[in-house]
This record gives sequence, C-alpha cells and structure tokens, in this order.
Amino acid sequence: MPEEMPGTGGQATLPQTVFFGIFGYLAAYLMQTYRLPTAATAIPLALAGMGVIVGSILGGRVADHHRRLALFALSCWGSGLLAALVFMAQVSPWVTVALAFGAAALARISSAVTPTLLLELADNSRTTATGLFTVSNQLGVFGGASLGGLMLALGGFPRVGLFCLGGVGHRCCGDPTQGKRLGRISCADCPTEGHNCH
Repeated sequence: MPEEMPGTGGQATLPQTVFFGIFGYLAAYLMQTYRLPTAATAIPLALAGMGVIVGSILGGRVADHHRRLALFALSCWGSGLLAALVFMAQVSPWVTVALAFGAAALARISSAVTPTLLLELADNSRTTATGLFTVSNQLGVFGGASLGGLMLALGGFPRVGLFCLGGVGHRCCGDPTQGKRLGRISCADCPTEGHNCH
C-alpha cells in the first residue's frame, strides 16, 4: 500500500466533518439567532442541503481534472471559510442559508475526488481503499457531530464555525503538492490534447 494512502483517507474525513458540523447545528442556530420557529427551519435546511447535489456534480468534474488535488485543496479552504461565516456572519437567515449551501457544495466535492485518488493509489488493494473511504466518512460524521457539540459548549456557535475552518485548513490543504500521482493525471490520461501535465 503506498505511503500516501492514510493521508488521502484523512482528506475525506475533514470535509465530512465540516458538512455534519454545519447541518448538525444549522437548525438550532437559525432558531436561536433569528428566532425562527422549528417548523420554519424546514425550507432553509432543504435549500442549503441542495448544495450536496451541486457539490457531487462539481466533484465529478474536478476528479477528471489534471489539477484535481489543487482544486480539491481550494474547495477545502472554501468550505471551511463558508462554514465559519455561517455561524459568524449574522446578517439574515437567507444569507446564512446561502453560505451553508456553498459550504455543503464545496465540502461534497470530496465525494468524487477522494475515491478516485484512493483507487489510483490502491493498485491491487482496491477493496481496502473502498473500506478506507467508508471509514473516513464515518469518522467525519462522528467528528462533525461530537466535536462540533464540544465547540458549541465551549464557545457558542462562532466556535463551531472556527472549528470547521481550522480542521480543513490544518489537514486538507497542508500539502497541496503531495505527490504527482495524487495531484495530476498522466499525459496519457489527460483530456486536453497537447496539454503539458508534468
């Protein structure tokens, strides 16, 4: 198994942490900050959740791009920044929903990019790679819900946003040039004819 494999699994965990950190506490944030009744949070949550669909579509395009790891890193930073603004920019509930939509879309890009990276690195251990991706997703669910709750108890909703930003900034974008096999596809596989992939 190549040595980059564990780090690649971690790249899936933290975007998932951001996603569940946002949607685990978004309804409570809307109710507390903007005094929305419980029933009124259904439509904002549904609209914000549509970012998952957009992110999955964008992730498919990013996974085929010859600079996919750099784009993946940018999406990590973007999702973390928007997640922080979700819980800190108290402008209006609809601005909050728009920020959550963007954060969800950017975080969800990992759903297409990470399996591609894992399967390329796995060689003959593709079953292990698939299992690693599943485990990393579950760790992200646990981290977003439990650690997000801890941050909420320690410093309120702004601390949840900073937790999301700090998490993806620390790991996902720590080394955006981590190996040519991770960041770039070979010239033989490059979709752009005549493109210099080196």
